Amino acid sequence: MLYVGIDLHKEKVYGIVMNENGELIKKEKFENEPEEFHKFLKNMEKAIVAIESTGFATPIYDFLEENGYETKVAHPLKTRAIAEAKIKSDKIDAKILADLLRSDLLPSSYIPSKEIRKIRDMARHRAYMVRFRTRLKNKIHAELAKRWIKTKGNIFTKKGIEWLRGLEIKSVNRYLDVMELLNEKIKEISLEIKEKAKENEDAMLLMTIPGINYYSAMFILAEIGDVKRFPDSHKLCAYAGLVPSTYQSGNKTYHGHIIK
Repeated sequence: MLYVGIDLHKEKVYGIVMNENGELIKKEKFENEPEEFHKFLKNMEKAIVAIESTGFATPIYDFLEENGYETKVAHPLKTRAIAEAKIKSDKIDAKILADLLRSDLLPSSYIPSKEIRKIRDMARHRAYMVRFRTRLKNKIHAELAKRWIKTKGNIFTKKGIEWLRGLEIKSVNRYLDVMELLNEKIKEISLEIKEKAKENEDAMLLMTIPGINYYSAMFILAEIGDVKRFPDSHKLCAYAGLVPSTYQSGNKTYHGHIIK
């Protein structure tokens, strides 16, 4: 069995191959391109690959898995802690990844399925746009406050927006223009998520809980991924931040607010 450690960068990749005894078989720096990965891994059918967890690791993980390589994505914080303790280095590079993989010490990150990742991207995309819209609303409130214009209740209803337009404040009107476009896009992505929810049995089950709509259900499913990866409900609640904070000193234990 061969063990491959790959240090990822946007433009360049550094790869190292070791055998079971830790002997260096191959090392190479190459372009971050599919064809270059093929060349580097040529004739290495029996190989396990470890890559760093970066913002662009997922497509590389998919590419390696689709080409028959067992691939692990290193958990960045845990890998760094083990690397510093075992190998006395502060950099998670290709050699360390290969060494930890060979020694069966590599802590890996959970990689959800493609379908879950697609739902997760949609849910997070919608959440980002809603947050962006909230920032625009706050900007409009700030513009009104600078002019001593007081408001009550929700000013972003149809009637409220007409009133805001009537103030003829250029900055406010520009924010409203952007908000109108955002509202259209949020409706589009919301409809996509709603259609996905109708096809998902778990989402439909979650929606029987009071206060959980199609978006909340899909967001929960997307963030949890495969629920079977949690050994029990306590672990799942801890992952979701729904357990109380705990403080221990001697024989005394105190519980506070949930950890969120």
